[in-house]
Amino acid sequence: MAGPSGNGQGGQEGQRRVIPKLETTKEVKLVTCGIEKLNRSNYRSWKSEMINFLKMQNCWKIVDLTNEWRDDPEAIKELLEDTDWSIANAKARHYIGTALEKEDKLAVQNFEDVGKVWRYLVEFYGRRNEVDRLGALRKVLRWKKDPSINLEKSLQQLEAWNADLKDISNNSMGFDELVLLNIFLDGLPQEYESMVDSIIASGKIDRGMMLSRLQQRESREKTADTSEAAEEFANRIKQMECFNCGKKGHFARDCRAPKKDREQSNSREKKESRKGRGKAKDRGSHRGRPKQKGKARTADEESDTDSDSTTSLNMCLKKRTVQRGAKTLLSTVEQQEPAAEKLIYLSHWIRDIQAA
Repeated sequence: MAGPSGNGQGGQEGQRRVIPKLETTKEVKLVTCGIEKLNRSNYRSWKSEMINFLKMQNCWKIVDLTNEWRDDPEAIKELLEDTDWSIANAKARHYIGTALEKEDKLAVQNFEDVGKVWRYLVEFYGRRNEVDRLGALRKVLRWKKDPSINLEKSLQQLEAWNADLKDISNNSMGFDELVLLNIFLDGLPQEYESMVDSIIASGKIDRGMMLSRLQQRESREKTADTSEAAEEFANRIKQMECFNCGKKGHFARDCRAPKKDREQSNSREKKESRKGRGKAKDRGSHRGRPKQKGKARTADEESDTDSDSTTSLNMCLKKRTVQRGAKTLLSTVEQQEPAAEKLIYLSHWIRDIQAA
């Protein structure tokens, strides 16, 4: 097959495209693609990842070539009659298909060459109208720093939005670095105002220098927040009431007053009361003590019942006290910031409840 290869404009009369040789391995192996399925929100990243993957699997050349020869169907037909190119075409269609939703698979299932599949996806998902471009432009111009993101990631976010704007508008829109850095400075919160004025007054805005100075301010802000949180936590501890002595300003485990032992005392009293009743019964039955009859016996039983009721009441009151303390604990813990202080606060109060 003689003649020069085409340049993408289709075969001209008297010319034939040269079918290049594809360097392949003898053994054909399919691997797992693992690329997220294509949609409108991930088009740019999907396209980049798929191109790189197909190149690693030696399948991208067939996509590129059939797309280049799209106006010469006879050349594409001859290309796909070659065994190696045909296998590469089938592999590329398979890998792309694994990263498509069902609707897209149905849309391209009758396309014989992978170049046509690729063109359809690029045109469908890469197509942007005026509304898309204006939306992306407004998104960049209205950028404001997210409080949950640090300065460096915030700048990267704005730069990514600007890159999307350029891509959507085919580079007809978008901002250079100087303009983008000014948009970034305008989108910072009020507490950075003095630092922003200082940077602008320097007369030169450099990305690295600007970010470094702002990060110093951010670091000082974090340190101040940590100190303030620690001071606030200490003040809250001062208002906490000790389970042991009832005074404020310390936990029960640190209390110097004598430890309360009400629960153990109640338990001992209950045991001693039961033992006493048991011994009295033994003495009455084995040592000749006459059994109580009538009203006397009833009064004795009521006395035993009152003793048991008092002990049960004390235990119920104790249980309710612990439950109220637990509710207070949970309510207070929810207000603690940051998370580390919650754990410290929680551990102290759990110990106090157990010790009470």
